[in-house]
Amino acid sequence: MARKITEEVNQWLNKRAKYRDKQHTWSAILLLKTREMAQYLVGKRKTIDFVSHVYEIERQDNMEIRQLLLYIFYF
Repeated sequence: MARKITEEVNQWLNKRAKYRDKQHTWSAILLLKTREMAQYLVGKRKTIDFVSHVYEIERQDNMEIRQLLLYIFYF
């Protein structure tokens, strides 16, 4: 189960999105935004830009799998 979750997260992080008029992977965007926030926190930047990026997900599970996951996470 953990392997499936990490595969899904890796697959999501490798998808591309438009950021600052270029296509980047979500992992690169996450790295850039983390670096930007760190620079803001230590005073190297005066402003920080939190822009909402749109990401669409298509569900591939059914209600039975959702209930199983909820059961696993609560016990």
